[in-house]
Amino acid sequence: HPPLKVNTLAVFGVLRFHQGRLRESVAWFAKAYGIASAYRMPVVEMIKSDLRRLLEAMGREGFVNAWREATGGEKPRIT
Repeated sequence: HPPLKVNTLAVFGVLRFHQGRLRESVAWFAKAYGIASAYRMPVVEMIKSDLRRLLEAMGREGFVNAWREATGGEKPRIT
């Protein structure tokens, strides 16, 4: 069941962020965000906060490119 995966996906996002692997972090958070927003889960706000932190760390262009790579070309919905 997809909602059960959200916390695990987000934890991988946090781990990759702390490892400095920011593009991978975006990919994990994008997956978590997609599920959390589709199921209207309260955790979506925390995931958005983590994504904004990545946006600040990577800059807009780097973040958007990583997001699009992770989502098959979608525009980020948090920027």
